[in-house]
Amino acid sequence: MASEKDSPCQNYCANDPNFAIICSFFDRFSLTCGITHPTFAELQEMIENTQDVPPELIDLHVKLLRKIRRSVATEKWERALIKFCHSYLCSEEGWELERCGYKKCKVSVRLKILKTLLDAQFDLNSKFKNDINKLTPEELRLEPLGKDKVGQSYWCQFDSAANVRVYKEDQDEETWALVAKDREGLVGLITQLSSGEELLELELINEDSNSQEVEKPIVDTGQVEQTTSEENTVDSVASKIENAAKEEDSSTNGISPSCEFTNGDSQIKVIENEKPVEVKEENDKKIVNQDSVECLKILDKDNQDQVSPPISEPTWKLPPLIIMVPPPTS
Repeated sequence: MASEKDSPCQNYCANDPNFAIICSFFDRFSLTCGITHPTFAELQEMIENTQDVPPELIDLHVKLLRKIRRSVATEKWERALIKFCHSYLCSEEGWELERCGYKKCKVSVRLKILKTLLDAQFDLNSKFKNDINKLTPEELRLEPLGKDKVGQSYWCQFDSAANVRVYKEDQDEETWALVAKDREGLVGLITQLSSGEELLELELINEDSNSQEVEKPIVDTGQVEQTTSEENTVDSVASKIENAAKEEDSSTNGISPSCEFTNGDSQIKVIENEKPVEVKEENDKKIVNQDSVECLKILDKDNQDQVSPPISEPTWKLPPLIIMVPPPTS
């Protein structure tokens, strides 16, 4: 396999997919279009040369312009190229070319202009267009060499000097990279894909990205953040206020209880919560007000008190309870 000269700026063309598209056009349609084309290394060296514009590159542009019926003089090729750019969907590159000149244009601008000039052959070159229309879609369509397990496509190209280029394309990430440009690089790529080393590296990268914690966005709400101790203090105060409110509601909604004799031998007892004890005697009648926990007081005819065991306060509210107590036997 022929060895190719290393360019000091070889990454410029290698990482631009337009360079691969240009090489693919030359490989498939140069004979039909009637043009001669350089090898991969020669074209790359001419495009990346910022010191001077090689005559072979000028001649290539002039031929392509004339193929689309442009009257071009070799000494005025640059002005004709500017007019073409403004008239055929690459006006931005045309302004760059007009302002800086072809010698000082970026590599990406040079590649875009040459690619657009090749695309124009399908529309404006009548003879070439008629020949292309005779081909079937299967003959025109170029498929990738293959895909790996993660879906990355690999494109392979050969030129007339038996040089090779293998590119890797990730359509999800929209990346394009040169992965092999000679025999040694091709063997290394095959070994790497066979052993799964690259796939393992991709899995490790994905695991690292997933393990990274995503920081929550900070939203300024205008409120001052409270510490844990302050929150506990606020909670305790709130619970005390709530309990006090419940006690106040229960005392407000209560009914004043009373206990009085209705018959000579019977006693009536009313039990209610949250009221102070008051004992009033009026004409042999006694009224007793009860607190939350009270004892039943049994009053007999001889005014002798007998205290019954204490009754615990019920856990729910009951209506006033009337208890009939028989008089004690003598």
